[in-house]
Amino acid sequence: MKKKPLIKFISHLNFDIKKNYKLYRKVMEIVYGHPFQKQTGKKQLITIKDREIPIYLFTPKTRKQEKVILFYHGGGFVSGSISSYNGFCQALADALDQLVIVTDYRLAPEFPFPNGLQDCYEVTEYLYTYLKKQGKKEEDITLMGDSAGGNFTAVISLMARDQKAFSVYQQVLLYPLLETRHDNALLFPSFFTNGNDYLLTDKQVDDYLHLYLSKEEDWDQDYTAPLRADLSNQPRTLIVTAQYDPLRDDGKNYTKKMKKYGNEVDYFEVPEELHGFLLRNSSRKNIQLVLEKINLFINRK
Repeated sequence: MKKKPLIKFISHLNFDIKKNYKLYRKVMEIVYGHPFQKQTGKKQLITIKDREIPIYLFTPKTRKQEKVILFYHGGGFVSGSISSYNGFCQALADALDQLVIVTDYRLAPEFPFPNGLQDCYEVTEYLYTYLKKQGKKEEDITLMGDSAGGNFTAVISLMARDQKAFSVYQQVLLYPLLETRHDNALLFPSFFTNGNDYLLTDKQVDDYLHLYLSKEEDWDQDYTAPLRADLSNQPRTLIVTAQYDPLRDDGKNYTKKMKKYGNEVDYFEVPEELHGFLLRNSSRKNIQLVLEKINLFINRK
């Protein structure tokens, strides 16, 4: 792939996220935050159990709000913010002509599992109730997330089924992390072939998970590793992965297991791309391609 020498060089810088996660957050803000861009998301606060959780609303240019996307951002459970995702979420709203609502959840390690997940789940439950009162139907609402946010998306769908609080009609998982242990090379070959030279490394994934999962028992449960869960009665699902992503096979394996349980699922692998490409200006053509795939999936009857 193009520019591989530079990508490989960056990948081998061996930055210790576990020791320097606060600095890492700031670096990611600079890399993806585009500090001089206009922030288009409108901030609101939702009070749940005496705790205020910020959400951001991205309205499409047409001002239509007939359908809604509830989006959970990535960042390895440790970084990521509305600043980093402003551009993509606005592009998503405009391309799909839908209102996009992003939950600004608490980050690890200050708030390890299940804090961030609980923020997202509780906001989602609140919004489902609110949107239904506004006349929205279940098929008008889509859950969506990338990377760690893709993990949250899949888990929230499981939680909604288990707790019978609301029914998720459809979800979109963008290069999601769906397993906590990738040591089986037969099941996760991409973790070994793509784990050193393509920006996101196997060590970084391990660092993220150690910061997020503070207890040993948290590594092996359905709400952290949804690939291990009973996947019966799950929403219609679109899974998007990247060819050179170490997490590519998380998505592939989830697709297979979803089909095994009789769910409707589409899978699309973007060639010549890396983890996180939806936030990179250099990937504009593939970003547009993915937005078109999402649009077709969401609006397919």
